[in-house]
Amino acid sequence: MNDRDEIDPESRLPLEALLEQLPGAFCAISDINERRSAVTALLNEMRADLQPSERVVIKDFAVPSPDGAPDIKLHSYRPSDASEALPGLYYIHGGGMILGSVDSDDPIASMLCETLGIEVFSVEYRLAPENPYPAAVEDCYTGLK
Repeated sequence: MNDRDEIDPESRLPLEALLEQLPGAFCAISDINERRSAVTALLNEMRADLQPSERVVIKDFAVPSPDGAPDIKLHSYRPSDASEALPGLYYIHGGGMILGSVDSDDPIASMLCETLGIEVFSVEYRLAPENPYPAAVEDCYTGLK
């Protein structure tokens, strides 16, 4: 038995498909910019049919960074028919703090908003290694505040 056998069979299917598309996984690409491009292209292909819901209003805004870095970009997702205050979810996109963006996860955040009937806030954070720790964590916390 290998480590892959320990993964839930339903979760394993998309992971195996990723490995077919990118043998050796993402870490096989040593150049970070090439890795980001490959991941973005792969995710765009996988999510080609996913679009933000028309029943969700997406707004962009920014908050100042406390350390003089560029402003921190956020998106809010709110059901278009909501008029009252709603419970909220703070969403931090995946990517290990080196990949991804707030824009790339619009369909997921929109789906969470619509399905749960809540307002979702998603944050863009500075990526490593160009922005070493704790930059990404500080950006996420600043966006939350």
